[in-house]
Amino acid sequence: MQRLIFKEIKILSRNEQRARKVKFHPKMNLIKGENHVGKSSLIKSIYYTLGATPNIMHPKWVEAEPICLLTFAIDGVEYSVLRRKSLFVVYNSAKECIGTFDKITDGLGPFLSKLLKYNIELPNKENRLITPPPAYFFLPFYVDQDSWYNPLSSFARLTQLKGTWKTSMLHFHTGIKPNEYYHAKGKIEIIKDGNRQLESQMNVSKNVMNKLNEQMNVMVLDADLNSFKKEIDELLEQFEQLKEKGEILKRNIVDLNSEKIHLHKHIKLLEKSIHELNDDYKYALDIPNEEIDCPTCGAVYSNSFVERFSIAKDEDRCHDLLTETKMSLRELESKIQNEYKIYEEHVFESNRILSLLENKKGEVHLKDIIQNEGKKNLKSIVQEELDELRNQIVSNEVSISELKEEMKSYKTQG
Repeated sequence: MQRLIFKEIKILSRNEQRARKVKFHPKMNLIKGENHVGKSSLIKSIYYTLGATPNIMHPKWVEAEPICLLTFAIDGVEYSVLRRKSLFVVYNSAKECIGTFDKITDGLGPFLSKLLKYNIELPNKENRLITPPPAYFFLPFYVDQDSWYNPLSSFARLTQLKGTWKTSMLHFHTGIKPNEYYHAKGKIEIIKDGNRQLESQMNVSKNVMNKLNEQMNVMVLDADLNSFKKEIDELLEQFEQLKEKGEILKRNIVDLNSEKIHLHKHIKLLEKSIHELNDDYKYALDIPNEEIDCPTCGAVYSNSFVERFSIAKDEDRCHDLLTETKMSLRELESKIQNEYKIYEEHVFESNRILSLLENKKGEVHLKDIIQNEGKKNLKSIVQEELDELRNQIVSNEVSISELKEEMKSYKTQG
């Protein structure tokens, strides 16, 4: 950016038949006076003349409909801007007209940005990269009593830009990131918006393709009898493969169910053993004697702690084995469910092919061939459109990646 110095402002009101000229010192200016004598209006007139209308203007100042002529220097080169309502005229140091504008965003703003080398570009609400108007440029340099509690809001109509433009403007003015960084960032936003539109178009095309597939039942008739025969042969081959696979799946399901029955038997046996061992252990605890007689054969057995502990260990081993068996059963049940799911898919596909074969067996009408040929052509066109949209999105993603790498380089430089 260049060095900008305000030199003089002239304000004329035809409504009030009054005029005022104020000269500014090149280094510092202090404006003082009583309340309501026009100090704020004078400062606001400077920015107003440059196309940055303050957010709040005094009603009397607005009623006066002032004509303002601001003289300033950019790196020692003098210029003047005249504003009368929405008309802007720019003069050089020789008082020659070098620009006339009736718009700010697309007129005066870009002109001043070239003089000030203010080349940052940001996306607007229409997703178009623009040089922010003068109000955005001067925003960090002007704070009045009306915007103390709401920073960066001194000027009116700050609604053109989208996203985090305040952060971008502050980074730009502080030199954290150069113009090129924001130019790349703005391009990324526009490309992303373009991709969103492309994806929306893709969704429409996909819906059309789905409708065509439903109407054509995926398979289409071909006017060529050889191709028609080939389609029948392919369908029969697919059906035989599915039939063979279905038989394998059925055998797997039978084997898995047999294994499931065995596991259930093992679980019942273990539960019974645990119950019996638990009863034995309780019985051993209830008998106080160190030895017990067998009621059947009369033999004498020891009722020591070692024997009781052995019974308890057997019960623990049974519990562990029961847990492992139940886990195996759950895994087996999951396999069975998966096999059933696959089998049902094969049955559905087999029925679909059988249905197609039934349709193929019917009489082939010329009308059907013509209609299906038309649908085939339309399907081909829609597919080409989908491929083109995908390629555009991929190309845009590549551009976004390249721009992000470019932005990283600017961050590194900063």
